[in-house]
Amino acid sequence: MVEHLFKFAPRHSEVVGNECVRKTVQRGIERATQYGFTNRGPVRFYLELVSMFGMDFDTDPQYPWAAQTLRSLDIPDQMQRADRLYEASSEYLEKAAGPENQFAIAALRRAAAVRWEELTAPGSATGPAILRRFQAVYPEKFAYVGAPAFVPLVRTAEQAAGPHGLGTAAGRALFAGLMFTLGHGFVSDPQFPWIAATLHKEAVTDSDKRAERLFSRMKTYLDAVLKGLETS
Repeated sequence: MVEHLFKFAPRHSEVVGNECVRKTVQRGIERATQYGFTNRGPVRFYLELVSMFGMDFDTDPQYPWAAQTLRSLDIPDQMQRADRLYEASSEYLEKAAGPENQFAIAALRRAAAVRWEELTAPGSATGPAILRRFQAVYPEKFAYVGAPAFVPLVRTAEQAAGPHGLGTAAGRALFAGLMFTLGHGFVSDPQFPWIAATLHKEAVTDSDKRAERLFSRMKTYLDAVLKGLETS
């Protein structure tokens, strides 16, 4: 499965490294088993979704089709559930990611181009301002998912930022942006070790400096992924 993820998402896997991919596989298999996925095909597909949408995609309000399918009592057979999940994800990717992921790649470029000053500007951390930023960065995803689905995401970000030392306006705005870009469980996602390193291991107590450091690392990650996409 580790080898498969390196083939499925080569640039992302290269950026995060073999150990992180291995941890992602281990946790992803555990999560897949909770939904009755034990056969090789469904488990492999579940890991592909983890790679695309984050470890906690199954509970992410941005992807309601995932939770609806995985928790459906009307689909007891794992192969049928995997097929239904494939159909739902394919529809999402067609509408939101676009042909050959053109929309998604363009969104990554816009996310990488966001400046720190945009997050520190007055009013940047209000709910409406964050939703407008989501729409500007990834209009296709915003249109397909719909604004109402992002409201609980923003609310969760506002509540979760403080306990992680990002209680300032810029920190809350950044937290919401990371949820939108990397998935709402990004803090503990093994695919993004630089996040845990910044939030838990670095001796940076000032909230704004901590947020700016995390923002810088996010930019480094996005630039590395985009560089690989442009040269592949």
